[in-house]
Amino acid sequence: MGKRGAQFRLSDGVGCEACHGGSSEWIASHRAVGGTHAANVAKGMIPLDRPQVKAAVCLDCHFGSADGGQFVSHRMMAAGHPRISFELDLFSTLQQHHNEDADYAARKGRTNNVRVWAVGQAMALDRALSLYANPQYGTEGAFPEFYFYDCHSCHRRIEDSETFKPTALDNPGRNIAPGTPPSTTKI
Repeated sequence: MGKRGAQFRLSDGVGCEACHGGSSEWIASHRAVGGTHAANVAKGMIPLDRPQVKAAVCLDCHFGSADGGQFVSHRMMAAGHPRISFELDLFSTLQQHHNEDADYAARKGRTNNVRVWAVGQAMALDRALSLYANPQYGTEGAFPEFYFYDCHSCHRRIEDSETFKPTALDNPGRNIAPGTPPSTTKI
């Protein structure tokens, strides 16, 4: 987040620093024998072992944020952005980068999955409500931003597969962008 060294390559995809923050101050102690998690955090490492911190970091990219252009609108989804869904414990389990062995448990403790789930749910609700209350994201003309609704409210079939066939097709008689309600544009 923020600092990019000489070896940074966007094509490498999401790396450690995307979530843990710029590592220039803490990477040496992170790798060092006898280095501690507390020392790394003191040097700027984002402490993702704390569910509230982890949820805030994950929500920015996987749910949306009012900061830094991270709000995914219905138009972006119509252009092919994956559906927005968030469940912190499931994400954490699927993306686990560290084994919770005895050494990990001694340094950081064991993960309480129920707590991670509950914190993730509460913070996702808080994020959704804060985005919904933000006038910049709450409406598009007379319509609410469709991002806030379940996709199946309007679309009968949505799936992430190679055989997907869209449920909406371009209408040459109505020149509007995909994902735009017809009455918000001038015809």
